[in-house]
Amino acid sequence: MISRFLRVASGAVIACTLTLAALPRLAAQPAATINPALYSALKWRMVGPFRAGRVNAISGVIGQPNTFYFGSVGGGVWKSTNIGRTWTPIFDANNVASIGAIAVAPSNPDVLYVGTGEADMRDSIAFGDGMYKSTDAGKTWKHIGLESTRQIGKVIVHPRDPNIVFVAALGHVYGPHPDRGVYRSRDGGATWQKVLFKGDSIGAIDLAFDPSNPQTVFAAMWAVRRPPWFIYTPANGPGSGLFKSVDGGTTWSQLTNGLPTAGLGRMGIAIAPANPRRVYVIADAKEGGLFRSDDGGATFTRTSGDPAHLGPRLVLHQDRRRSEERRRRLCAQHRRLQIHRRRPHLGRADQGVARRRRLPPVMDRAGRSLAPRARRRPGSDRLGRRRPELELLVQPADRAALSRCGGLPFPVLADGLAAG
Repeated sequence: MISRFLRVASGAVIACTLTLAALPRLAAQPAATINPALYSALKWRMVGPFRAGRVNAISGVIGQPNTFYFGSVGGGVWKSTNIGRTWTPIFDANNVASIGAIAVAPSNPDVLYVGTGEADMRDSIAFGDGMYKSTDAGKTWKHIGLESTRQIGKVIVHPRDPNIVFVAALGHVYGPHPDRGVYRSRDGGATWQKVLFKGDSIGAIDLAFDPSNPQTVFAAMWAVRRPPWFIYTPANGPGSGLFKSVDGGTTWSQLTNGLPTAGLGRMGIAIAPANPRRVYVIADAKEGGLFRSDDGGATFTRTSGDPAHLGPRLVLHQDRRRSEERRRRLCAQHRRLQIHRRRPHLGRADQGVARRRRLPPVMDRAGRSLAPRARRRPGSDRLGRRRPELELLVQPADRAALSRCGGLPFPVLADGLAAG
């Protein structure tokens, strides 16, 4: 038995020795090659998942009407150069995917600033690692500091100097921390100064320049905390408010006349481009709603308390295009709506009070609805009730042009607001 075992063991050793001796000869043989023509035509394509998630940051580009950027709360920064038909990710090489704010320098469209870390304060939230900058329209990026701010709500760039930047840092969401408030850079992000700070538990959520004077800056501060237990809404604390600076952010004063105080939380700011003295604020509070100031923020008047109008951001748009093409487009829209007797979903601001309208159905070129629905009488709703006459809301300057559409009366929007 022992001699048989020795013979088997010696045979295994000899086999291993011969195999090892052959390895150099096997390694010396050339590796098999594959003709690139067999796979050169293959292309990568996305097969899912197709759920995009939330988007808190979006920006167009002055002078480039086809170019847009958006930042996902978990998918980085994306760019479109064809009005949103296709999008390309441009931020994947960086270490963070949560985007809170995007700003393109009005005086130089190649300069972009991105604040990372969404400031949506949901029950699930991802944080960032500060500010990033691109000087080649998003091709390359450089990290420029503010690593500990975590959540950034807004970034604005001086309209004439791309090196002057303001950042609204909401800060840590689960506890107090000093790295929050309003930051300013005058050298393109090389250095930062904290210019507005109201405490370790009060961060900044929104910013706005006066369109006629960038030395005037408005800032919304938000005292908020995400509690450790699971609830959807955040917990507001004392200290939220609206602030104004008239010296480029060096000193600040709080604006309180006419604004709510009880239960004050998040606020959004917008300034009418046609009338910079008109400031709009949307506030989450016990007596919240939409507030308007006609004296640069000295006093505010509540114009709407409808909860349906509350939201995190407030955007005003002034359409300065008064061309023949615009007149034809509005006339065509008016004729289409008259034919189908539908109410458009256009937010009308009459004395600063918003009213909601229903969306018209999506139509093909022949005027047929693309949405399936039950048969009903023309001009009636799903319950058989007659629909009221439609309304088309237009800018005051469009009234003369639209008079050639048939001479019908048109409701007119308040100054500085646009429909559609």
